Amino acid sequence: MAKVEDDEFKAAARQADAEEKARQAERKARAAGGGFEKIKWTGVSQTPGMLILRFLGKKPDLHYGTTIPTITPIDARVVNLARVIADNGKQMEVVLPLYDRDSNHIMWRIYDRINTIAWVEVKDDKDPTKKKTEKFYVNRTKYPEIFNIINYNGLNENDPQRKFGLQGKGWKGKEVLIVNVIDRALYDWHHANKHSVLLAKKITNKTYADGTQNEFVEKGVPAYGLSGPLTKIRMVYGDWEQYDIAFERTGLKETPGEAFNASKNPEKVLDETLQALISSEPLTEEEASWEKYDLDHLFSPSTYTKLWNRLHLTIERIDAQLGTFYADELKKLADEEVTSKMSTGTDTETETDTETDTETEEQEESIEPKPEVAKVEKEAPLQRAVKPKASLSIGDLPGFRSLTEKERGLIASVISVPESGKRDYKLAFKEGASKREGPCPECDTIATEDFDHCPGCGVSFLY
Repeated sequence: MAKVEDDEFKAAARQADAEEKARQAERKARAAGGGFEKIKWTGVSQTPGMLILRFLGKKPDLHYGTTIPTITPIDARVVNLARVIADNGKQMEVVLPLYDRDSNHIMWRIYDRINTIAWVEVKDDKDPTKKKTEKFYVNRTKYPEIFNIINYNGLNENDPQRKFGLQGKGWKGKEVLIVNVIDRALYDWHHANKHSVLLAKKITNKTYADGTQNEFVEKGVPAYGLSGPLTKIRMVYGDWEQYDIAFERTGLKETPGEAFNASKNPEKVLDETLQALISSEPLTEEEASWEKYDLDHLFSPSTYTKLWNRLHLTIERIDAQLGTFYADELKKLADEEVTSKMSTGTDTETETDTETDTETEEQEESIEPKPEVAKVEKEAPLQRAVKPKASLSIGDLPGFRSLTEKERGLIASVISVPESGKRDYKLAFKEGASKREGPCPECDTIATEDFDHCPGCGVSFLY
């Protein structure tokens, strides 16, 4: 019996080895250009600029309000996209589950751990005889190197990418809307290829010294810029496959972006060339038959295997400093993932990798990996300091100056709740305010759909 069991074990091991070699061969073939799906993007090439689009998909998940719709693979959705510096010093694209839906994901817990806060009393600049409380990031000064890695991908504090680039947003990244569309200006391409395109924030062209050209794409559009307006458009006009939508980057500080029903309001499209492209007809039978990108495949959260293979050295350095065991946990998750997918033949490393017709400009840069730090004795986790709730006036809100008179008039009261960790303010709204509420993607302050600006941080929801 022992001999039979031994033979079976060896046979299973040989089969597993063969399957792994087959996957490695497939990876090499795909890396050589044989298996990646090419993506066609469309976006505004200059500011101001406008696109006339037919949005596709029946059940979008715009991450607006508390209801989570049941979407199909081709439906629009908000994803959390980050560009992270991997262990080899090169950039990697990471898709994380939305924070408010899965804050327990290991990458979010690492992010929250390094951004542990405490509340300290300091002198009030306006009145030195008084004191005020300010938020203090414990690890900014205690572990400055890894704090910078997690929050800014190691960029120098004077690097402009810390303010403007996706890389500068660190492991948190940003929430962007990914959506299949028909771009009326690219109609000949759509007709020839029988396919949709994906919407990007911006596409720019670059010419090199040798005369060659390339396109650079900022994938998706900021969710806070379109989720609210698109939700309102759908509430008024219904299914967005039945009319064209104008998406405009205005370049204005107060309203940097705008979206409206172009089929119902063609006069708002001042460019006669674009106005001529607008269709007021429902989606045609031919247009409906065109293939759409499978967003489940292209933008699912990054696998644990991918995170382990490309980030485990960095996470081990974090563990060495903080006295945590995230690398051990990630290795276990990756091993479990590989085991569960062995039977299906799914490649956990490349299943969501894509090749695009464009690339991101930041990908031209690489950062040399820092040397590993020897592990230190584990320390007790830091505890978040808790400050009692305090009533505030509306004028104390950081975003107060950005609010319109109408928005200010909707706020009944404000309570400071720093113990919540991420959201610093809780608002009550007056009678007549909408019952539909949602969190700000930047600071998580909850506001109703009546607001075009966040009361907590002042960010515009219009772009």
